[in-house]
Amino acid sequence: MTLTFIDLLLALALAAFIGLGARRKLAGLVVGLGSLLLFHPLLLVFNGNEYVALSLALIAGLLLGFACRFLPAPQRGLDVPFGVLGGLGGFCLGALLVLVTVTSLPVERNIQNQVVYPGGDLRPAIRSAARRSPLVDVGRDIVLYPLLEAQLEPGSKGLYGALHSFLAIGEPWEGS
Repeated sequence: MTLTFIDLLLALALAAFIGLGARRKLAGLVVGLGSLLLFHPLLLVFNGNEYVALSLALIAGLLLGFACRFLPAPQRGLDVPFGVLGGLGGFCLGALLVLVTVTSLPVERNIQNQVVYPGGDLRPAIRSAARRSPLVDVGRDIVLYPLLEAQLEPGSKGLYGALHSFLAIGEPWEGS
C-alpha cells in the first residue's frame, strides 16, 4: 500500500483536528459531536437549497461556539481527562472531514458506460494521486456501495452501507 500526498494531507488534517480538540477540552468535544449530529440534516437541506443549508450551518456553528462559552472550566487535576474528551471530539470532526473529502470527488461514466471514481474532472496530478490513494479507495467503496455491495467483504458491508446512507444523497453515479 503506497500513500500519496492526498493521504498525507488528510492524515495531517485529522491530526490537527485531534490536537485542536484536545487543546479546547470540553469545547472540542461539543463541537466535534455537534458537527456529527448536524452534518446529515444539513446535507439533506443542502441537496434542496444550498443557500439555506449554508445559512443554517453558519447559525449552528455560531450557536455551538456560544454554547461552549458556558461550559465549566476543568478543575485542577482534570486537564488530562477533559483533554482526551476534547481529542475525541476533534477526532470526530477530523474523521468527518476526511470522509467528506474522499467521498466528494466527481463520479463519471466512461465510454463503455462504466462508473469511474474519481472522475476525469480533476487536474492530472491530483487525479493520478487520487486513483492510487487507499483513502480514496475507501471513499469509492462508500460512494458506490450499492453497486459494489456484492463484491465487498461480508464484515464491511454494514459499515459501508451506513456510511453511504450518512454521506451520500441518492445515487451519485446517475448524475443530476
